[in-house]
Amino acid sequence: MTKRRWTILLAVLFGLFIAGCGARSPRLEGILRDAVSGGAIADAQVHVAEFIVPADRDGRFEVELPTGEHQGRVVAEGYVDAPVVVRLSEETRRQTVEITMQPRTLRGKAVVADTGEALGDGQIQYGDLVQPLGPDGSFELQARELNDLLVSCEGCIPITMSAAEIAASFAVDGSQSAPVTIQVNPRTVEGVVREPDGVPVEGAQVRLGAQSAMTDADGHYQLRFVQEGLELEISSTAHRPIDPVATAGQETLEVTLEPWEATVLVRDEASENPLANALVSAAQAEAITDADGLATLRAAPDSELIVSAEGYSTVTLSYEGDAAPLEASLRPIRVFGTLTNQEDGAPVRNALVQVFRQGADTPELLRTDEQGAYDITDAQDVTRLFIKAPGYRRVDLPVTQMGRVDVELEVFDSRGIYITLGILSLPDRFYELLDLVENSDVLNTVVIDVKGDWATMAYPSQVPLAQEIGTAVPGLMDIEEVLEACRDRDIYTIARIVVFKDRLLASARPEWAIDTHSGGLYRDGEGLNWMDPFREEVWDYNIAIMLEAVDKGFDEIQLDYIRFPSEGRVSDRIYIEEATFESRTRAIREFSAASYRAMEPTPAFLSADIFGLTPWVNPDLDMGIGQRIEDFAPYMDYLSPMLYPTTFNRIGLRSAGIQDAWLAPYDTVYESLVRLLDRTDTKVRPWLQHYSVGVPYRMEEFLVQRKAAEDAGSHGWLFWHSAGRYHEEIFTADPYHLLRTIPQPPVREPQE
Repeated sequence: MTKRRWTILLAVLFGLFIAGCGARSPRLEGILRDAVSGGAIADAQVHVAEFIVPADRDGRFEVELPTGEHQGRVVAEGYVDAPVVVRLSEETRRQTVEITMQPRTLRGKAVVADTGEALGDGQIQYGDLVQPLGPDGSFELQARELNDLLVSCEGCIPITMSAAEIAASFAVDGSQSAPVTIQVNPRTVEGVVREPDGVPVEGAQVRLGAQSAMTDADGHYQLRFVQEGLELEISSTAHRPIDPVATAGQETLEVTLEPWEATVLVRDEASENPLANALVSAAQAEAITDADGLATLRAAPDSELIVSAEGYSTVTLSYEGDAAPLEASLRPIRVFGTLTNQEDGAPVRNALVQVFRQGADTPELLRTDEQGAYDITDAQDVTRLFIKAPGYRRVDLPVTQMGRVDVELEVFDSRGIYITLGILSLPDRFYELLDLVENSDVLNTVVIDVKGDWATMAYPSQVPLAQEIGTAVPGLMDIEEVLEACRDRDIYTIARIVVFKDRLLASARPEWAIDTHSGGLYRDGEGLNWMDPFREEVWDYNIAIMLEAVDKGFDEIQLDYIRFPSEGRVSDRIYIEEATFESRTRAIREFSAASYRAMEPTPAFLSADIFGLTPWVNPDLDMGIGQRIEDFAPYMDYLSPMLYPTTFNRIGLRSAGIQDAWLAPYDTVYESLVRLLDRTDTKVRPWLQHYSVGVPYRMEEFLVQRKAAEDAGSHGWLFWHSAGRYHEEIFTADPYHLLRTIPQPPVREPQE
């Protein structure tokens, strides 16, 4: 027999006992009802006074109680205890009550386990009851009976709260002390997206059903609240697509994406050879072609690839995602390159590059930069390049294709002798001198008078003014024969042109000549007239002769007497403007600049003879002749100081420790060149003395001058003899064993 049945039996026996003991007490009768459904509550207990009265299956109960006020409570499984308060008196023999009881209520909230956020999209199942969660994740249900509580939602892992746990959430009186909290874990899929080499892929889109995410800088992604059984889709514009990946939910998946890569083969259109160092660029990537002309770079389908290379046209390709290499043929449109010294590979700076185009009469002029580089940006109609750089052999280069054209220049120091105008009337003598040069180990140059000291010329000039004033000399060798003979022997030819000392022009145009206050035109010690260096008409006449000599085929034009006269009283001379230091140096500078501009487009170099004392003169002085190195040297390819020691006479070059210049040929030449080279970057090639005046000069004196020039670092040398008589011995490769004492450069203390 159960405890509950014992309780009912005891209550009945007690009632019978009371009934048999005398007068009946007041009776309390009642019915228990569900406050929500209104139905009767069976199997409840009414606790009143010291009695515990059970209710029948209809929820009815009755009990006799002493008179007075009684308080109690009604207890029923699945309900919250209900209070009972009654007052019984002698007059009230029966009192009937109806007591309602509230069903036990389970309240709670479902939250996301890892964030604590309310789970607003889900449902609960309690027995047969299924209801949605509130927007804030809350729920409330009647728990008359104890069941397991199941919380579920789309994309989360269902969780069950057991009946025992629910029972434990209620107090003894059936009330709930606090709402329960149920933590629900979302169903997640996460992982890393990488390339085959392990590099993380940032910005890839990861999608699973309605959920999507982007990979971060580490390639990581996470999808939450995902449904089971869906396929993971991953896409990136920079990577090839992959098939969807099956998922089971709540797992970690690592995915590898192959990048979109375009391979391009670049060729030279003209030669069809692979083109290395071409640049292939896409929106966010670029690559350089290798020796096989191949480049591989990242590129998305339907993107444009731009292919370019220095000296070539640019080509645009469309990349459709093909695995096979795309091909691009670049058309050369530029000629560019670098000029270097053949011996040591050093760049040749400021070299002149003459650019000849088809149909053009004159070349365009370019200069190499500090790296020896030149660049012809539009060279499609360029036919040839002619390169002039002082100190190097000239190069005449046909342009047969576009692109890079590097040129190694051969060092050339001209070492020569002087051939007077008169020798051109003696063919045998002329050819003897050519044989001397050809057979020498070192000679490679001849300087030939084209316009000499007496203003006559080596050939019948076609310059109108030269014809007018009668510069032609009968009986001379044909100049074409002269130059052809030199070319056949690979002899470098220099045309000497005397400029402002010009008796013939003065006679024909006395208004252009230097006049005097004392009467008549100016004459020097030889009785020869000089032209006014301020006169641009005189400049034009001499420039026309220079250009004609170039047309004849001379390799270089050498200007002599580009100065004001040095003999006589300066104050007696009359010029078209006052001759001051500033005006004289300006006139020589501007004539030099005009001459250089005229010579630049030609194949010939330009040089100038200068006074031997000029390097020794303070830059603030010009000796009255207008020659200052800093003024005209920039407009010359070579400077040839006339360093004839005997012309220094007995001048003491004390700053160099030379007491008597003409007795010290080595020191005089060496120290003069050192000073000149300190004042200019123009190549220096001195005139040396090969004659004897005043002091006897023999082979030894001639030879030490040559050594002085070489020791000082000059670019060759020229020997002067007015009759063209030279010692063959000094023109051998190593003649210095003939000297009794071989001079050496002085040892200088290093400057602080």
